[in-house]
Amino acid sequence: MARWRRIEVIAIKLSFQHGQCEYQHPEYEVDDVFIVWGGVLAQLALLLLALSIKTVVLALWPPLYYTVLQPPLTVFITVNIVIAVLNLLPIASLDGARVACGSFASALVLSRNQDLAT
Repeated sequence: MARWRRIEVIAIKLSFQHGQCEYQHPEYEVDDVFIVWGGVLAQLALLLLALSIKTVVLALWPPLYYTVLQPPLTVFITVNIVIAVLNLLPIASLDGARVACGSFASALVLSRNQDLAT
């Protein structure tokens, strides 16, 4: 998302269920909000992939699913949902705080522009 918004990406760090994008500070707050939502959408894409794998394997090879794949997929799906929800909480250093601040700043600018227009 950062590259799409024409913001220089410094590094992308990926681990099992976490990713971090280090990027140049954007000029506009809306760019930061877009980048944050890009991370949330990536988390949801992983969730959809895991749910799709679960559905296909369960339909085609039920014994394989119940004996081998159910425990790790269940943990992966549960942790993925928890991380996505926690990440959207408006707490400092989490994406939710950046989204809330960006939304609040945008609302203030819009309100100020409407006041100036009247």
